Amino acid sequence: MERETGTVRAMWKETANIIFNAVVVLVLAAALYASFGWPRETALFPQTVGTLILVLACISLGREIYAARKRSPGERTDTPAPDEEGTEDLDFFVKSVAMFAWLLGFGAGIWVLGFYGAAFFFLLLYIRLRAEITVLGSLMWAAGTVATIVLLFDVLLGVDLYRGLAWTLVMDLVG
Repeated sequence: MERETGTVRAMWKETANIIFNAVVVLVLAAALYASFGWPRETALFPQTVGTLILVLACISLGREIYAARKRSPGERTDTPAPDEEGTEDLDFFVKSVAMFAWLLGFGAGIWVLGFYGAAFFFLLLYIRLRAEITVLGSLMWAAGTVATIVLLFDVLLGVDLYRGLAWTLVMDLVG
């Protein structure tokens, strides 16, 4: 009976993932379609970002569908090991709290350091904690990513992203 419950739970989880990704794709496609009626300068930013996110959402949807079709109907995807019985809920909770903490920290970092400073700091911290590369490699990845964001938004699109409280305080002191 437990095995059947786990199989049903896995099937519902797969189905929910596919439905969620499909809804994201539809909402993004509708938003992009609606933006084509806007003036060119107004629509440029949402269309650029929306197109990139739509492509990623389509890839995610395709991966979910491919993974669901690849598995046999009775194959479980979430079978815990015998010694891990009951720990999956705690593990999910810990991961959810960690993700929420990262998001709150990033939001606070944007408020204090500005978007570029927070992006650099959090990319550096995340890469250093999660990837097995050197400090120099982490610095290069973070700096390269932020340089790409600056090039795309500041230089090419002319979008001035939030500079942060620290930037405002320094500029008030300097000028």
